[in-house]
Amino acid sequence: MNRVAAIIGKEMRSFASDPQQLFFSFLMPLAIIAMMVGAFGGGQMLNITGYVVDLDATTQSADLMARLEDVEGIAVRTMNEEEAAARLDRSDIGSYLVIPKGFGEAILAGDVNFEVRRRGNGGVEGQIFSSYAVSEASDMAALARQHRAVLADLVTLGLTYDPARVETVLADYRAQAVAEPRVAVATESVGKQPEGASFFLPGIVSMFALFTIALASENIVDERKNGTLERLMTTRLTKSQLLLGKFLAFASRTFVQLVILFVIGWAWFKLFSPSSFFQIILFSLAVAAAGAALGLLIASIARTKEQAIWGSVIYSNLAAMIGGSFMAVDPNSIVAKIGRFTLNHYANAGFRGMIGGGLDFSSPAVMNNFLVLLAVAAGLLLLAVPAFKLRRDG
Repeated sequence: MNRVAAIIGKEMRSFASDPQQLFFSFLMPLAIIAMMVGAFGGGQMLNITGYVVDLDATTQSADLMARLEDVEGIAVRTMNEEEAAARLDRSDIGSYLVIPKGFGEAILAGDVNFEVRRRGNGGVEGQIFSSYAVSEASDMAALARQHRAVLADLVTLGLTYDPARVETVLADYRAQAVAEPRVAVATESVGKQPEGASFFLPGIVSMFALFTIALASENIVDERKNGTLERLMTTRLTKSQLLLGKFLAFASRTFVQLVILFVIGWAWFKLFSPSSFFQIILFSLAVAAAGAALGLLIASIARTKEQAIWGSVIYSNLAAMIGGSFMAVDPNSIVAKIGRFTLNHYANAGFRGMIGGGLDFSSPAVMNNFLVLLAVAAGLLLLAVPAFKLRRDG
């Protein structure tokens, strides 16, 4: 085992000292994940500041600003009229909202009365803020109209108007209307929309893990070509120890890569709990074993370094596309059926089930993918061992 450990140590040191391998293993996948999540990962968080000049200073104007503050991602800053006008002239701000005197009376009458002063179109943030202001003020005016209508009915009936009681009843009716809307809107998506980091993180991490381990097979081809493997056999090292050492070295590299990328993903995206994280790491062992066996098989059948590189690149890119690393694949399509012959399919399915689906090893979906990857690793090793040559000329 000391000889096997020596091979593993040598491969890990080589990996750690190779900037190209480190770049493809860590920096590039993280950059692509960030780019994919930004481009396709759903809505962007709102983060704007709205500027308000309150000339009314009534309960209603304070209520409007409180409602705007309650919108997640919106911060309200009040200014006096002179400061706001000066900052707008200097282009420090794109727009500001003016709540004029009489705003409270207008709201109580069921009307909306405020002004937006802007430079040009006011900028995107200004437009968003003014749209929210219109929406919130309209809700306030609609609520006031409801109270006025109830008041008129109560006066007609000779009953006492209790604003608090009326508001309680109206709130109950609004809650019922929300729970049982008269009009429902149904949406149907054409194709499946990936759900941000929970979709892209597993796909890209597994793709690059398999890509770098397959690409690492070129080192064995180089060692065969320059006679390093033959010289190793003049020591007390056996062929089985050599192959075991190479396999475990490849698996260790892949496993370390997966762990580090998922640790960064855990800290960055907050996608999973500590318990689910450890199960993801356990699943990564099967992915690492399958990737290591694939790398050993490529090294066994490639005659030249170029064949190993191009074989790795072509397989990795094709498997990533049809295995669902970049986009969701219709499970009934021919692409999905072909994708079942790739390691990426099973790695992605297992990782996404645990990260985005809340599954664990008690789920057959996760366990089945785990067992398939282990079985594939064993199968690829059975193909690689007899094909492995210490020397292959030509």
